Amino acid sequence: MAFGALTASAATITVNTVSDVSTSGDGLCSLREAITNANQNTDQSAGDCAAGNPGLDSIVFDLPGSAPWTIAP
Repeated sequence: MAFGALTASAATITVNTVSDVSTSGDGLCSLREAITNANQNTDQSAGDCAAGNPGLDSIVFDLPGSAPWTIAP
């Protein structure tokens, strides 16, 4: 019997606000929340962002308006 290496599926987490506010459950996925979920491999944002998974997660942006965007602290 052969055993293959287990591979973890990565998550794609979509940032949809330029706000840096991390308010769980507000429906907005901030960059701060996306990074936290990716680092924790779980959903720490009460459903605002996809949960991170073990592996190389991707953070993508679907922001309102047009470039350039600024995310202020």
